[in-house]
Amino acid sequence: MDAPPQRRTELRVDQALPFRTDLEGMRAVAVVLVVAYHAGIPLISGGYVGVDVFFVLSGFLITNHLLSELSRTGSVRVLRFYARRARRLLPAALVVILVTVVVVALVAPPRLVPPVMDDSRASLVFVPNLLFADRATDYLAEDSPSPLLHFWSLGVEEQFYIVWPILLLLLWSITRRAPHLLVPVLGLLVVASFGASVLVTNYNEPWGFFAPWTRAWELGTGALIAALGLHARRIPELLAAFLAWAGLLLIVGSAVMYSDQTVFPGAAAAVPVLGAAAVIVGAQSAGRLGPGGMLSRRPMQFTGRISYSLYLVHWPLLVLPVIGSAMGEPLPLSQSVALAVLAVPVAWALHRGIERPILRSTIVDTPGPRVVLVGSAAAIILSIVAVLGVETAVAARPLATATVAGPPPATESWPLYSEIVPADLRPALADAPADLPSIYSTGCHLGLDATEPTDCTFGDVQAGEVVVLFGDSHAAQWFPAIEAIATSRGLRLESHTKSSCPPFDVEIVTNGVVDTGCAEWREQVIRLLEQSQPDTVVISAFAHYAEFGSRVAVGDRWTEAVKRLVHRLSAGSKVVVIADTPRFPRTPALCLSANVGDASICDFPRERAINEPFAQEQRAAVESAGGQPVDMNDFLCDVDRCGSVMGNLLLYRDQHHIATRVALTLADDLESAIYSPR
Repeated sequence: MDAPPQRRTELRVDQALPFRTDLEGMRAVAVVLVVAYHAGIPLISGGYVGVDVFFVLSGFLITNHLLSELSRTGSVRVLRFYARRARRLLPAALVVILVTVVVVALVAPPRLVPPVMDDSRASLVFVPNLLFADRATDYLAEDSPSPLLHFWSLGVEEQFYIVWPILLLLLWSITRRAPHLLVPVLGLLVVASFGASVLVTNYNEPWGFFAPWTRAWELGTGALIAALGLHARRIPELLAAFLAWAGLLLIVGSAVMYSDQTVFPGAAAAVPVLGAAAVIVGAQSAGRLGPGGMLSRRPMQFTGRISYSLYLVHWPLLVLPVIGSAMGEPLPLSQSVALAVLAVPVAWALHRGIERPILRSTIVDTPGPRVVLVGSAAAIILSIVAVLGVETAVAARPLATATVAGPPPATESWPLYSEIVPADLRPALADAPADLPSIYSTGCHLGLDATEPTDCTFGDVQAGEVVVLFGDSHAAQWFPAIEAIATSRGLRLESHTKSSCPPFDVEIVTNGVVDTGCAEWREQVIRLLEQSQPDTVVISAFAHYAEFGSRVAVGDRWTEAVKRLVHRLSAGSKVVVIADTPRFPRTPALCLSANVGDASICDFPRERAINEPFAQEQRAAVESAGGQPVDMNDFLCDVDRCGSVMGNLLLYRDQHHIATRVALTLADDLESAIYSPR
């Protein structure tokens, strides 16, 4: 129900904000930065700040509208506001979601369809940002891009739109006897949200990036400008021009200077947010000295007018070809730029055919807000039903041939790849992500937040001879083999593994934040091993941390860290370092689900699957420090390629972890490599 009228206050806001061509131009700046960033244009490495500009503009425009209504009537017609937002945002979004779902069902590997369907349902009920935040913290999550990932920002805005009119009305009611308190209260909310953004981002960047409470301050900054009325005041022209140009420079400068390695949003987001605020405050009063003339040109106005539709369509256009390819590799720059350009006419068609007609339709408006909201809810429900129907149809596709392959040949014949996905594949394609070593379910393999070593022992726990497994998840993947070796030889096995934490003392960045917990855990384990001096320490680690923000985890820094660790432990133990396993651009199970009759399509060149220079440098470092390097990759790859199926054995559970049965099958060969005389 609409809120009851409240007594007017002294706070006045213009009844209707006149259309500002400079702000329409700012929409163009924001969307161009986002599209250029997603297209991979090198100079725009921080173009994601365009979303922050959108947030400030939305907070300003919406709050100005609400305060105008409050100052005139003392109330907010909440249902009418929701209906207007639904008419503005929902139709085009539904079209993009449904078209994307259908295209994904037609071109994507069947195993990739379920997570996209989850994304679509979350987007339809306005919570995609929460889903993506949770998924980003999952170390085992599939690394394929979602064609609906960009809906996270719409989720943040829609959550703001749901809460903000009610909260603003409540604040208005509370401060009606002292209207001058409204602005300080809004300011406190902005400061609190900004503080949360800084704290959460430095602790867990995905939640800092996606959570509404860590983004609210950006919309709140626009709201403060509306409440203060700074945009409506006559500022000296020279000062206004300085503010507007400086604001534009802050936005563009952050888009150029920031990158995927920037810890964002947090404090870094203040730069584009303050830039957008400065443009809002200064551009209207700057006259010819300001950027208003440039922002008001026809190309900028056209782009700003279609900015919502352009934002909706550009990301699926860029991602769907990647999803539809066999290995899911990124597009060349020329192709991504061409698709970004193609997004403009597609967005124009969506704007002219769906967005604008429904927003301006008197037929839609006449029945009133309740009817619009009921119709919107019905459209959402029907869309969810349609998504379920598509998902059911895709689930009926076979994920294997009818051929039974039986066990693979003896490892002496490896690699001997199967040309099909057999009916008796183990693990089955659908079960691959859950094919984890037992130390995951028992709590012996630590997650990202743990800092204290575990006390996990296996094999003959009373034995005098001890073998220790130490490293990250790429050490943990060998646990089934090491446990089998310990059992057969009558050894005591101690396990110390932790996700995203290599045993070598290099700085690791996890989710954009330096992982001090990894360093703390690592040093405690090393000291335990120095004190206990086990007979054998088996070590392994992921070889690609540098690609995920850990810039020093490569080259001389890495090899020196390898030498330090091996030297420290080899004083009292035999130290064995297993080379990293192959890495695919896409989880083989996804590719195989679309190519059950020709598994060779999912093979990947060895020279790209294995970082041979890295492996050679690590081998040399291990040997120079007195350790023993072991390389099992000749069992997994031939001279030219790395396959993914041998007999009825699926070799990988994801992009770069071998399956548990593979580790067990290679146990005898690994034992020979570790314990045979050198």
